[in-house]
Formats: sequence, structure tokens, C-alpha cells
Amino acid sequence: MAHFDPLIWRIEIPEHSASELDSSVEAQSRFVHEYIHYVQTLVGTAGRFLLLEMVRIMIFAGFHKKHGGNMPRNLGEQINLKLLLKGSSPGEFNGTPPFVEYRKFVDDLRFVLADDVVRIQNPAIKTDGFVRLPLQVGENLKDKFVYLVASRGGEKWAVPVTDRVIFENMARQIQRRYLFFNTPGDTRIVDREKSKVGDLVYTCLYDFLEANLPKDEDVSKWTIVTCQFALLCRYPGLAFEYMAKRLAGRKFVDLQSFLEEMRKDSFFDGQYDEPPLQKTVNDLVGKWGTAISLNENWELKKLTEKIANAYNSIIGDPMFFASPLVLWKDVRGWMGKFGCPPVQFSDGLVWNIQGVDLSMPWHEYFELAGSVLV
Repeated sequence: MAHFDPLIWRIEIPEHSASELDSSVEAQSRFVHEYIHYVQTLVGTAGRFLLLEMVRIMIFAGFHKKHGGNMPRNLGEQINLKLLLKGSSPGEFNGTPPFVEYRKFVDDLRFVLADDVVRIQNPAIKTDGFVRLPLQVGENLKDKFVYLVASRGGEKWAVPVTDRVIFENMARQIQRRYLFFNTPGDTRIVDREKSKVGDLVYTCLYDFLEANLPKDEDVSKWTIVTCQFALLCRYPGLAFEYMAKRLAGRKFVDLQSFLEEMRKDSFFDGQYDEPPLQKTVNDLVGKWGTAISLNENWELKKLTEKIANAYNSIIGDPMFFASPLVLWKDVRGWMGKFGCPPVQFSDGLVWNIQGVDLSMPWHEYFELAGSVLV
């Protein structure tokens, strides 16, 4: 199954070969789906946590290695991070403070990416509604997490509205629009999955909106835009639930007006775009970048440019990924603007797709950290 690994920033599409992107709309659509996860991680709240923690822990590991487990006396000291990480081997950091912090970070990340559905046997709990159930991943436990109750195969299932579930509902609809406008109109590649219980992760939010919006609304567009809005909040599941409840029962609703209403809603005070993306970018370069070499600091700045490009495009146009047409030329434009990590196909790693050079600043650092802090 294709997936995006946020720990090393690599897009993987193992069931297709790179050459299929030239001829197979299915392969193209799967690439689009996985690429959207990369962009979501760049601009979402979870992505900000990911970036700051990864950079901080890498620098902590670099100083730990250079000074034999001690922090330097001179706090203004700079290190060559790449050189130190390349000179490390898997297992070298086992049991050290950087290793312990990295493992905790991985556990926190797994929590926001959890997607296990829970069978509901209580007949009093209705479908197409939100409930509170415990969510535990490793040592992380939240007693009352937001779940959406949906149905498949005659059974009721509760789906945790985590970042991962929001990621997948948004990406599935962009992929579906890509198929619709490039096949044309044939979306069976993704629609045929809908009878499976596991597919609730990809469609439950779409299904809820479809059941609660006027029949003439573009549910796909609503899903993409509301999911993106939620991902810009500190607690995306709560944000989506709030928007969903504000929509229920309305006979007429305009998407653009609804978004403006949400932006002014007091519920989102201190939650929407928090922490501010600009603060994250400043911390990356100004706070943590000062501990590494000037060249590495410059490379880190190139990464923040990609983040800012993606963020500004989405903030400036909430419909950015829900345009009436999603064609290959659009996707190539996104890659040119936001960057793209290397793509792992069944026949190997690819750094160029249809004339677009793939690049993701600091990708090598994330790969190194993922290989030595295990």
C-alpha cells in the first residue's frame, strides 16, 4: 500500500513503476494522493511539531556525539551536523538522551497518525454523529477523543478524527477529482474500495458532509477545504467536529462565506494557525539554525521557503486544492513551487518526474536521523 512516511519525508508508491506515470492515470492519481500528504505535513500543525522536533533532536544528537554525551560549555558553538550524523551508525545512540527523546517524539507522532476503527455494539449510538471514546497509542492516552460513527457492511464503526484521518479524506478527494478530470469521469479506481471497513479512514468525513449538505453542493470540494482548514488548527479533530455541527441542518450554505464565518468564530481564537507558521519558521532558522554550520543554516532556510510558499498559497486561496479541474500540469506546478521529496516506486527511487526535478531541502538530514536514531 502506498504511504507517506513523515519521519523521513519520502513518498512511496511501491505497487507502480516510475514509467507508469507517463501512461497510467491510476499511477498518476496515486502519486497525487501521496504528494498531497507531503504538502499537508509542510503546512499543518502536526507538520510544524514534526519539523521543530526533528531539527531540535538532530542538533541535540550532534552535540551529544561531538562532546561524548555532554553539552558544550560554549552554547554559541556550531557543529557540522551532516558530518556528525554520517559518522554515526544504527544503534550508536541507544539509551542516550537524544535516543529517548526521539522515541518519545515517534510515539507522539504515532498518536496523531492513529487510524484504528472501533466496532460499535451499542444500539443507542447513532451513525453519522460524533462521540467521545478513549484513544491510546503506546503510552499516550486521551480518555475523550473525537470519533465519528459511520457504517460499513451492516455494522457501526467509530473512526478517530486524527490528523491521519483528516489527511486521508482530503487526499482521497483530490485524487478522485484528478481521476474524474483525466479519465474522464471514471473514478472506479478509488470508489471500488468503499465497501471495505478500512476505507472508512479515507471517506468517513466525506460521507458525513454528503449526508449533511444540500444535494446540489460539491461535497468533494467541501471535504478538501474543510479538512485543510482543520489541519491549520491545533486540534484538527475538534475543529472538524465544530464545523460539521455548524453545517448540520442548513438548507443553503456557501463554502466561501462559511469559511469566513469560521475564521471569525470565537471557537477558533488561539487555535487557528497556532502556533503561527511564521514563528515556526523563525525558530527553525533563528533558534536552531544558529547551532549548525552556515551552509547548513542556508539549506534550512531553503526548506522554510518551501513551507512559506505552500502556506501562503493555501491561506491566500482556501480553494487552492479544490479547483474545478485537477490536471497533471497543476500537479507539476505544485511540485515546482512546494518541492517534492524523492519518490520510491517499485523499480527504484526517482528524482525527476516528467521534467520536474524533485527536491526537498533537508531531506538527507531526515534520512540520516531516521537511520541512526532507531
